[in-house]
Amino acid sequence: MPRLHLLWREMRPRHHVLQFIVLSLLISISHAQIPLFQLPPEVEVETRIGSVELRVGDIVLNHVGGLGWLADDLVEQPVVEDGEVFVSASVLEFLGLDGPRLENIRVNNSTNDAGALRLVFDFANVNPSDITAPLGEGQLVEDGRLQVDFPELILPKELPEFLWGYNVGVRSALGRSRLDVHGGAANYNVSVLSNPTRLVVDLIPEQPERTTNLLLPAGSEQLNLREGVTYRRFSFPTASGQSGVHVLELAPDAGTFRVVAQPRSARPLSQLARGSYAAINAGYFDTATLNTIGLLQMNERLLSPPSRNRASIGFLGNKTVIDRVQSSIMVSVNGERYEASESSTGGSIVVHTQTGASVGQPSRGAIVVAANRVIDNRIGPRVVPVGGFVIVYEPHIRDLALIDRGDLASLEVDLLPEVFNTVQDAVEAGPLLLKDGEVVFDPGLERFRTGTRILDGTVQQSAIGLRADGTVLFVTADAMTARDLIPLFTALDARDAMRLDSGGSTTLYVAGRVLNRSNQRPIVSAIVFEPN
Repeated sequence: MPRLHLLWREMRPRHHVLQFIVLSLLISISHAQIPLFQLPPEVEVETRIGSVELRVGDIVLNHVGGLGWLADDLVEQPVVEDGEVFVSASVLEFLGLDGPRLENIRVNNSTNDAGALRLVFDFANVNPSDITAPLGEGQLVEDGRLQVDFPELILPKELPEFLWGYNVGVRSALGRSRLDVHGGAANYNVSVLSNPTRLVVDLIPEQPERTTNLLLPAGSEQLNLREGVTYRRFSFPTASGQSGVHVLELAPDAGTFRVVAQPRSARPLSQLARGSYAAINAGYFDTATLNTIGLLQMNERLLSPPSRNRASIGFLGNKTVIDRVQSSIMVSVNGERYEASESSTGGSIVVHTQTGASVGQPSRGAIVVAANRVIDNRIGPRVVPVGGFVIVYEPHIRDLALIDRGDLASLEVDLLPEVFNTVQDAVEAGPLLLKDGEVVFDPGLERFRTGTRILDGTVQQSAIGLRADGTVLFVTADAMTARDLIPLFTALDARDAMRLDSGGSTTLYVAGRVLNRSNQRPIVSAIVFEPN
C-alpha cells in the first residue's frame, strides 16, 4: 500500500501558513487549466460535505476543502457535479489507473464548399495497433454508422454528443470502448497517427440540392413542410469555427402556440409534444426534483411565478411576446396583506406554488393553502397541494404564526411587463438575446454566472426568436455558445430572441420526427405548435 503523507504531519509549524497559501493557489490555477476525467467503475467514491474519498483496493485518497488532497504532489482539486466526481490525470495515476485514456476530442469545421467535419481524438497510453478502425476512405449511408473500437478507455469529463448534424458517442462495455458516428450520408476518411497516438476522422457530407436565401449564408437548405411552415438546415460561423443550425419558421397565421409541462415527471420531447405538429424544448428544471424553474403558465393558470428577472416568452392566440419578466407577489390572510417573494429569491415571507414540491425548513413556519383556505400551519417542510400554495415565513412574524386552519388566504401575482398578465401560456429560460432589434445580452441582469456552461460552453443550443411580422423561429444549433446565437438571430432577421434550456435538452420536433438528434433527454417543459 502506498504511503499517504498527511499534509499537517509533514509541515513544520513556521511553514504551515505559507505552504497552505501556495497549495490553495495551485489548486485554483490547475482547476481552470487541467482537463478532468470520469472515474472508472473500479473506483469506490464517497462524498461528504467538504470532502471526497476515493478508494481502489488498498489505496485510499482523500480531498478536504481548504486543504486539498491529503497526499504528496497532488494539487488539482476534484469537481463534483450531480453526485459524480471528476479528477485530473495525476489523480488517476496516483490511484494506479494509468491505463488507456481519451485525453481530448478536437473538432474543426472546414469553411470550404465541401463542408468537411474533422474529428481528432487524442489518446494517452494507447498503442495505435490497438485501434480497430476501417482505415482509409469509405461511405457513410443515411442513418448508417461508422464505428471504431479501442481498448477500454478512461473518458474525459466533457464529451460532445452532436456535431454539425452527426451524433458522436463514445461508450464502454465488455472491456472495450467504441466510437459511434452516425447521421446524414457522407464520405469519410479515417487515419491513425502515432507519437502521440491520435485518430483522425474526416466526414464530408453529401451535398443536397440547395435553395437560395438572401438572409442566410450560401449553402442553406430549405424545405416547405406545409403552408406557413418552413424548415432550413445550414452551417453558420461561430467564434470558434462553424456550427450546424436547424431553423423552423412558423408564419403568424399558420397556427397557435402552447406551453406544455410535466413537472416532477420528465419525458422526451416527442412524448410531451404528442398530438402537436412541431415543438422545441423550453425552460430550465431542477434535475434532482424535476420541478420547473421560474415562470410557468398554462391555459391562463399560473403554476410558478418568474424568478431572477429572466427572459420569458408568452403566447395569446397568434400574439407572441419575449422579454425579461419580474413579479410583485402579495398574500392576503384574513384580510391582512403581506408582500412576499418568489421561492428562488428568498426573503422573510416566501410563496411556493409548484404542486407536489416539498418546501420550507424546520426553522420556519409553513402555511398550507388549498381552495383559498388554510389547511395547515406548522413548521416545514410541507408539500404544496394541487391548485394551492405554501407560505413559508420566519418565526418572528407573529401574525402569521397565529393563523389557524380554515382561515381565508389568497395570492395575487402581478407580472411586469404588464403584457404578461394577458397571455395564456408562458415559460421562462434565458438569457435574453435581442429586444426590439437591439442586442440586449446582459446575463448579469438575469443572475446567470459567467464561466458556467450555460453562458460560455460550446454546446448544443436551443433558442426561440420573433420577427417583426410575427413569424416565430424555433432554432437549434449543434455547437455554439450563448453569445454565438446573437449574430445567428440577427441574420435570421429576428426582432426579439432568447435562449432556451440547452445542452442535452436541445431537441427540435416536427411532424412526428426529431430533426436534430437521435436520442432524447427527458425534459419537463416544451413549446408546441398546432396548425390551424
